[in-house]
Amino acid sequence: MFLPPDRGRFHYVVEIVDPRPWSESEMPEALREVRVTRLHGFLSRADAQVAAAAIIRLRGSDTDEGPAEIAMLQNMSHYITSADCQLGVVTEGGSAAAAGALSGIRRGTIKLGSGTIDVSALLGRLGPLFDKSLWIELSRPLMRELEEAGWQVQASFLLFPRTWREQQQVLAQLAAYPGSLPAPGSKILSPAEPPALSDPIRLALAAALVCAGLCVLVWQLRGTSREEVARRLGRK
Repeated sequence: MFLPPDRGRFHYVVEIVDPRPWSESEMPEALREVRVTRLHGFLSRADAQVAAAAIIRLRGSDTDEGPAEIAMLQNMSHYITSADCQLGVVTEGGSAAAAGALSGIRRGTIKLGSGTIDVSALLGRLGPLFDKSLWIELSRPLMRELEEAGWQVQASFLLFPRTWREQQQVLAQLAAYPGSLPAPGSKILSPAEPPALSDPIRLALAAALVCAGLCVLVWQLRGTSREEVARRLGRK
C-alpha cells in the first residue's frame, strides 16, 4: 500500500540504436562485456555481466492497419516469458507474438505482410522500451517483405541493467568508452526515471514492516502455552 508501484522488470533497459542499415549491423563485442557492481542486500556486492541482445525495430505509417511498431528479437521466449503476461502465454515459434501493454493490440491472429501472426499473449508493463511494441521472433524474410512495403527498419542493441544504479553505471561506461558503440552517430535511449525510493530504503522499509509484523505476532501470543500457540497456528 505504501511502497511505490513496480515499474516493470525491464524499466531500466538501455537501447543503443545502430545508424547503419540493418543488413550491416553487428553487435560489438564490447557491449557483450559490459559489467556492473550489483548489490545483494545491504552489504555484499558482486561484479556482474549485463545481459545484451540484438533487436530489429520496424515502424509502419499511422494509416496502416495492424501494429504501428514491431520489435523482432531472436530467442524471444528467453527474454520475455509467460510470467510477464497479463493474458495468455508466450509460445515459441516464428509465427508467435506478444503484444506490449501499450501497443493497443489484442490476442488473436493478425495479418502481417503476406502471412499471419498469432498474438498469443498480452504483456504487462515491462518498461518504456517494451510496452508500445508487438514482439515477435526474428524473421529475416518477413523483415525484408515489410521493408519493401515501406516499413522503416532499424537495428538496435539492448542492455539489461536491473536497477537505476546499474543503469547509471552502464551509461557512464558507454560515455567513457565511445568505441564500444556500434558506429559513430549511435543513439543511446534511456527513458527511465529514478525511483521515488532507492533500493536500500525499500529494503529498510520492507525489513521494518516484517519486524513490525513479528512484534505484533509476539504480542498476540504473549502468556500462552506451547499447546495454545500450536492450536492458534492451525497445527492442532
